[in-house]
Amino acid sequence: MANITEPNEIYVEFLRAELTEPTRDIYSSRHNNTTQQFNGNNSITAYTVENTTLLCVNNISVDSVLQAKFKDYNIDLLNSKINFISAPATGTNNILVDYDYNTDGRSWIYPDKPRLDLARSSLPRIGVTLITEDGTPQGLFDDAYWNNIRFQVDVITAKTLTISSNSETIVGEHLANILARDVVRITKAQWRTKMTNTLFYPEIFNNSPQPYDEQHQLFRRMIEIGFNAEDTGE
Repeated sequence: MANITEPNEIYVEFLRAELTEPTRDIYSSRHNNTTQQFNGNNSITAYTVENTTLLCVNNISVDSVLQAKFKDYNIDLLNSKINFISAPATGTNNILVDYDYNTDGRSWIYPDKPRLDLARSSLPRIGVTLITEDGTPQGLFDDAYWNNIRFQVDVITAKTLTISSNSETIVGEHLANILARDVVRITKAQWRTKMTNTLFYPEIFNNSPQPYDEQHQLFRRMIEIGFNAEDTGE
């Protein structure tokens, strides 16, 4: 199994699931949303979704009971699999998975720092980079560690790229600012329920616009955000 365990991958999957991709005026969406049902049999724990590449899981329910991400199940993006901690009970179509995918593997949020030479069709784009990670033992003779994680989140958009939202046209620096605010807003609102047992207690250390890139005609806003974690990557 290749469950996502690295903190930047967990945060990227969270942002992909919780942020709504902007509707671009001349380009199609990079995320496709669908649902798929599976039959539980009280034995199988791994289920592969039919559409690849899996980008994020929005919700999973078993027998109409919502499952907690990273507590009741893990996610294998590489192999487009859902791996339950315990096998779901026997039933017909009793497992419902709501997820996003793209057959070419394209998204608008990645675990990296966006290149400045990206085509306009690849924007807007959000990149998540791990800056620092440290660890402190939880007790004097304890092998469990309490970690401090800090990410840099870059939001990049083109000067002339326009999106439509609620009958309003948004462009340029205003778009970068809105998306950056959305990152902070959704993180504060959803970390408790959508990153269970992984990343805790977000702190915002910086959220500021960066100088306009005249050469590439790009606007960028940079966020530094920190989390606590326990035994990161395990």
